[in-house]
Amino acid sequence: MTDRAGAGRGGCGGRGHVFAVHGRIELLRHDAVVVPTGPDLQASRTWWPLLGGHDHRRPRSGRAAPGVRYGRGTDTVWLLDVERPPGAGLPWLLDGVREVLEEIAAVVPCDSRRVLPLVVLPVLGIGAGGFGDDRGAVIRGLLDVADDVVRAHAVDIAFVTPDPAVYGAVQHLRRRQRRWPLDAALLKAAATLADRARSGELALFFGAGVSIPAGLPSWRELLCACLQACPELDTADFHSLQPLDQGELLRRVLGDRFGPIVAQRSTADRHALGHALLAALGCTEAATTNYDQCFELAAAGAGTAPRVMPWEIPHGRAPWLLKLNGDVDHPQSIVLARRDFLRHEALARPSASVLESMMMTRHLLIVGASLTDDNVLRLTHEVAGFRAEHGSEQQPFGTVLDVEASGARQQLWTGELNWLVMPGTDLPERARTLDIFLDALAAQAGTDASWVLDERFEALLEEGDTDTARRIRALGRKIEDREPWRGLRAALARHGLT
Repeated sequence: MTDRAGAGRGGCGGRGHVFAVHGRIELLRHDAVVVPTGPDLQASRTWWPLLGGHDHRRPRSGRAAPGVRYGRGTDTVWLLDVERPPGAGLPWLLDGVREVLEEIAAVVPCDSRRVLPLVVLPVLGIGAGGFGDDRGAVIRGLLDVADDVVRAHAVDIAFVTPDPAVYGAVQHLRRRQRRWPLDAALLKAAATLADRARSGELALFFGAGVSIPAGLPSWRELLCACLQACPELDTADFHSLQPLDQGELLRRVLGDRFGPIVAQRSTADRHALGHALLAALGCTEAATTNYDQCFELAAAGAGTAPRVMPWEIPHGRAPWLLKLNGDVDHPQSIVLARRDFLRHEALARPSASVLESMMMTRHLLIVGASLTDDNVLRLTHEVAGFRAEHGSEQQPFGTVLDVEASGARQQLWTGELNWLVMPGTDLPERARTLDIFLDALAAQAGTDASWVLDERFEALLEEGDTDTARRIRALGRKIEDREPWRGLRAALARHGLT
């Protein structure tokens, strides 16, 4: 693992990236995490899930020496004292953050499925730390410190917060700073897709490629994992079969054990960075061929848990996710074998119609899917043929974010799908570029303004906007809670007026 990390760092020239995530830090897969503490380096109950789910009390021999502000809680958890001492200003907090991030960057190993290690941390200091009254300045300072660290070290950093106002403020500043290492064409594509997301025009379709960074297997790896439960099968003969036939053979040999084994191998308790970035786009319609629940974990962490079809029925404007090939909570629904696909084609037409409707009425963002699933291909060709037959407006009905650099497949869908190939010398580098692209897309798609009239974020406003916000706050506090002003009061509250 360490060798892989070193190789990846050298290949990327030592330049990391700073991400922003709306969600829960304990649900995001990471290589290291910074947990805030007081001077005794003891973590509060809030952070216990990151420390094994129990109280964390450092042994006497491990207590911080006078003047030492950070140390290790576990192999992956770093503890940082952020409790503001008398007379300390913001530089005190930022110096501590810089020190611990640089220490982590020097020693942290990298997950085998990432090019660079991922270090996650909350927006430190704005809670019990004592800097909450100046959240805007804290956010600006933390982003600057993290950017300095990733410029000097081969490490990625992600700030994670479940608070919509804090996340909205972070993204507002990042949109102004525009620190994404992408070329002009990709930045323009991200802006176009962000416009579609804000207008409600964008829908998601994602495949196994999104979940592999969460530690879950690819389709072929899943079949090989099931093969381990069948010692009686000849390995050479098995690998001579087509994947669907491999699945069919495994189903016949394993019988009722097949679905539960697949479900168990497809279960994860943490999601990948990509799941969180996709969930942050705010799309109300999504479909996937994945069995896992990583996207649902990420969306729930951001407070936007979707209804999962076909087991749940969407209501009103609530977001929903269509599971085309089954779900780990329903092992009998999993589609992996030849007979499953034939049965699925005959019995799952309503689900297929939902995906076709998404293609007809939305712009479909396709991520982590190689477009080789026979059922999905059939539906896509049906929509393309229908549009051509009826002279529909000739514009692509979706955008593919490609990490496989498949020129032939791109040519196959010319005119029907926009095709964006992520740059990179190999698949892991292209996958990391995809995360950076999704980060830029999520930032530009953001619409949350619940921080704008909150005085604690005032440092993020430009001078003219600061004066405007102060006047609006003064006026808003005079508005009575009665008709016809109640709607205006509610609108101001959505922009942070307390």
